[in-house]
Amino acid sequence: MVWKQAMSAHKMCSISKNNLQAFISSLTVHVILSVVLLLSASSKMIRVPQTSARAEKSKPIIQANLVDHQAVKKALERQNAVEKKKKQQVTKQKAYAEKLKKEIEITRQEAKRLKEETRLDRQKAKIAKKQAVMEQTKFLEQKKHAELETTRQRNAKRHADEQVKKQQLNAEHQQLLETEFERFVYRITKDIYNNRTMSSAFPAELVCKIQIMLLADGSVNTVKVIHSSGNLAYDTMAKSAVYKSSPFHMPENKELKSRLKDIVLVFTDDRKIS
Repeated sequence: MVWKQAMSAHKMCSISKNNLQAFISSLTVHVILSVVLLLSASSKMIRVPQTSARAEKSKPIIQANLVDHQAVKKALERQNAVEKKKKQQVTKQKAYAEKLKKEIEITRQEAKRLKEETRLDRQKAKIAKKQAVMEQTKFLEQKKHAELETTRQRNAKRHADEQVKKQQLNAEHQQLLETEFERFVYRITKDIYNNRTMSSAFPAELVCKIQIMLLADGSVNTVKVIHSSGNLAYDTMAKSAVYKSSPFHMPENKELKSRLKDIVLVFTDDRKIS
């Protein structure tokens, strides 16, 4: 808006300047024509009294010349006054035009400054927005990473707890199997001991180690002496006691049954087993 007003004022200044020049030119022409008319009138005034006496002619001529000189002087004064006024107006208009030009330049500089500030503000806003988006993205990534880490730790803890529990259950299971295995081995050993045919002829220090292979139903598959007592009769008696005790009572548990298919027993001179 300020720029448009400045341009309108500049145009008005240009129009006023052109009108002033036309006025001055017209005034100059009028002054010149006035002078010419005055001079022409003066000439006529000099010629008219030529019919009078010679002494009378001199006085009107001097008076006419005086009148013409005063008229010219007044015309020149008026012209000078007009020119002075014109110069004052021109000076005033130049000063106004210069002032207007400075105001226009100030307005232009201000508009340029505002435009640059607007551009910088937009650039700053754009950078701030981009930085905010980056910070938001970073925050979301950190949050996601933290959630994933929390989930990973929770899963790791649950897995560790499950492993510990599994190991505990396995240990308990193995302990139970071991207990059951020992119980069945004890029953098998007791059955075999009860079917031995002991003789007072056997030395008390005899020790025989035999390997018993059982079938799934508890019947004996093979019996093998893996460490002889040194007394063939004692070793044979031990093997015979195993066959007499067959079939043995077998558990329902497959794992336990599998372990009982191959057992090793040590026979000593114990008369009975409790």
